[in-house]
Amino acid sequence: MLTVSVEVIRRDRLTPDATWKQGRKMELLDRGIRRLPEDLRTVLLMQVLGEMSSTEIGRLLQRPPGTVRYQLSVARRQLAKEIRLIDNDRDERMLPA
Repeated sequence: MLTVSVEVIRRDRLTPDATWKQGRKMELLDRGIRRLPEDLRTVLLMQVLGEMSSTEIGRLLQRPPGTVRYQLSVARRQLAKEIRLIDNDRDERMLPA
C-alpha cells in the first residue's frame, strides 16, 4: 500500500540522480492526486497537508469521522492505483516502436 508522506526536500544535499528521482516521485504523486474524485482528494489533502485528524476533517466537512476514515482508505488505494497506471503508461511510451 502506498503511504503518502510530505517531506521537505533539501536539494542542495541530494545528488543530481537523487534529485531527479525525487522530482519524478513528486510528479507522479501530484498527477495521481489530481485524478482522484474531488471528495477523496479533499479529505486526503486535509489529512496530509493540513495534518488534520479524521475527527477534525469530519467536523469541517460535516461528516462522521468513520466516513472520513473510510474515504481516506479509499483515497489511498485509488491514489496507488492511479500512480501505477501513470507510471505504466509512461514506461509503455518509452518502449521502441
